[in-house]
Amino acid sequence: WRHRWLLLSFTRREILNRYVGSVGGLGWALAHPLALLAVYGLVVTAIFRVRLPPDLGTASYMAFVAVTLWPWLMFAEALDRGMRSVQASGDLIRKIAFPRHLLVTSAVLACFALHAGGYLLVLFVLRALGEPIHLAGLPWAFVLLAFLGAGTIGLAAFLATLQVLLRDVAQVVAVAMSVLFYVPPVLYPASLVPAAFRPWLDANPLT
Repeated sequence: WRHRWLLLSFTRREILNRYVGSVGGLGWALAHPLALLAVYGLVVTAIFRVRLPPDLGTASYMAFVAVTLWPWLMFAEALDRGMRSVQASGDLIRKIAFPRHLLVTSAVLACFALHAGGYLLVLFVLRALGEPIHLAGLPWAFVLLAFLGAGTIGLAAFLATLQVLLRDVAQVVAVAMSVLFYVPPVLYPASLVPAAFRPWLDANPLT
């Protein structure tokens, strides 16, 4: 808390420097999630012809994936950027004395802030298109996202320490994230998981 001004400064720098010199600017923060959403929606609904189970009401598969995919992308990108933040700021660390964990925290906060804006926009658009998006649940959703952000900061700080010592950590994490993407119910409802695997699914914090 004593260094909150420095944390805000680092977070602002993270957001502004990410798209400096690009024509699209902050629009690129929406481009990646929307492209993934379009691909998954096309492949699953048009090619595999998957439909959501009746317990999810009238929601379309696109709406389901939009709600579940965005928090995953927040976590995945924030973890990657937070893990690399200390190593990427080596010159700054050698010149100035400050709490190193602020680099990790600011990287995670910047990712969550950018994606949260896109998340809200997409939810409001889905609601306008007639999808059963209950906006009254948004405060609870952001409480859960706050817990996800805190966990991401802790995990990213641990991995950032290892990344400084061993450059292979980022490669291992990239492979692990590719596998982990299919473990929590992001592309599928939890109700479709066989009962034998439900305890493992419920034990996963990302669920």
